[in-house]
Amino acid sequence: MLIVGLGNPGSKYAKTKHNIGFWMVDKLANDYAVDFKLGKGNYMYSKHNAVTFLKPLTYMNDSGVAVKEYVDYFNIEINQLLVIYDDADLMLGEFRFKSQGSSAGQKGIDSIIYHLKTDQFCRLKIGIGSKDNQKPLKSYVLNPFQESDFLLIEETINNCCEAVNFFLKHNINETMNKYNQKNKETE
Repeated sequence: MLIVGLGNPGSKYAKTKHNIGFWMVDKLANDYAVDFKLGKGNYMYSKHNAVTFLKPLTYMNDSGVAVKEYVDYFNIEINQLLVIYDDADLMLGEFRFKSQGSSAGQKGIDSIIYHLKTDQFCRLKIGIGSKDNQKPLKSYVLNPFQESDFLLIEETINNCCEAVNFFLKHNINETMNKYNQKNKETE
């Protein structure tokens, strides 16, 4: 299984909302006690048994370049791919699994769909939305969270890690049934 976390490389973006996908794969790799190393393309990766965690070293809008490099080099089947990324349409604390479909405007997913020539891959969307958001989307996602949000973010990342570990042992439909419904009940 290849688990890709989307974000932007470099310390300038490390704490921005757009990097929550990176935070997720960092947490998962840490939980499995594995470190990231440079790959043969525009990515860093970490392996634990049959699971690989990947962080593109391209900017978000070019994530598909790095994902395609890894998928092609290691001959990964599309049904063995899970992409984790931020979603400004979901409120902070919410998350949803998705089995396929359009990008809904998320540029990193647009890039992956374009480069892989398919939208038939699993995703985990993590909410970064806020009722107070009046900024243009680009400005909003490239800013850090408020200090008051960090407890909820930590809880969300822990819940998402639990959900990803469930996904690794089950299929996407079982995972969506368990976690997407659970998530809706908290609204």
